[in-house]
Amino acid sequence: MLEPFMEYWAVPSMETAAGYRRHLKKAGFRMLEEEDLNDRTRPNWDFGYESALKAIKELSFRDVPRLLWKGMTLGPEGIRLIKEQFPAALYIKTGFDAGFLRYVYFVAEKV
Repeated sequence: MLEPFMEYWAVPSMETAAGYRRHLKKAGFRMLEEEDLNDRTRPNWDFGYESALKAIKELSFRDVPRLLWKGMTLGPEGIRLIKEQFPAALYIKTGFDAGFLRYVYFVAEKV
């Protein structure tokens, strides 16, 4: 499920909170603080999802000339990136809601 999100948003890899704890410990760090940020990040993903749905619903034939002009300006790579933002918004919202995406704040010190 997360592979398309990682591809579309150029995220090379992801890790669990437990994985980050292991990496920090292995690197010689002692955990001072850890905070779950999911309640604070949820509005961002909800907004992105709702914005993507609204954009699709409001798209009309009148938009075609503007999109073509924008596409010519951005080139093929720009058009590909624009097209991929809608599925990325869906994947990230689904991943967040399913519990695959977790946001955790760590403070650690070198031991």
